[in-house]
Amino acid sequence: TEEEKDPFAFITDSDSEKKPDKQEEKKEDREKTSNPKSGPSREEKNKAVVGIALVAAVGVCLIMLLTIPKMTAYNKASEQLENGYYLEAGESFKELGDYKDSYSKYLRAQYLYGKQLMGEGDYFTAAPVFRALGNYSDSEMLKQESFYQYALQLMEANKFDEAIHYFDSLGDYFNSAEMILECKYRGALQSLEEGDNDTVIAVI
Repeated sequence: TEEEKDPFAFITDSDSEKKPDKQEEKKEDREKTSNPKSGPSREEKNKAVVGIALVAAVGVCLIMLLTIPKMTAYNKASEQLENGYYLEAGESFKELGDYKDSYSKYLRAQYLYGKQLMGEGDYFTAAPVFRALGNYSDSEMLKQESFYQYALQLMEANKFDEAIHYFDSLGDYFNSAEMILECKYRGALQSLEEGDNDTVIAVI
C-alpha cells in the first residue's frame, strides 16, 4: 500500500515554534519595573558636591566683601568716639546706616559734640546740634541753655536787638524776660551816650 501522507506536513518549522508564554512576559515586565535604572554615578555625585561647594564659597566671599569694609569703618568710628573726635565719629556712624548699633552711637556722638561746643563757648553752633537731637537725653534743655548763653554773649557785645530776639524766643526759660528788660535798658544808655535821644524816648 501506498505510504500515508503526514497530515501535519504543511506546518513549517517556524510555525511549530512555541509562542512565548504570557505569564513569562508579565514576569519580565515586573522584573524590569522592580529594577529601575541605577542612580547617578559616583562621578556625577562628586561633580554635584563640588558645584554646591563652589556656590557656597562664592556666597561667603560676597558676604565678606560686603561686611569687612563696614566692620572696619565701624571700628574706626568707635575709636574716634572714644578719643573725643565727636564730629568725625558722628559722620562716620551716620554713613554706616543701620549697621549694628551705628544709629544709637551716631546720636551719642552728636550729643557729645554739642556739649563739646558748649565747653568751648560756641553756643551758636551747639544750639542747632541739640535741636536736631530732639528728645535724646536732655538735648531739649541743653538747646535752650545754648540759646540763652548765646543771647548773653550778644548782650555783652552790645548787640541788644539780636539778644532780645533770642531771649524772646526762649519764653519763660530761666530769667529770659528779665534779660529782655536789661537789654532795653543798656540799649537806651548806649543811645543816650551817642546822643540818640529819640531812641531813648522810644525805649522809655
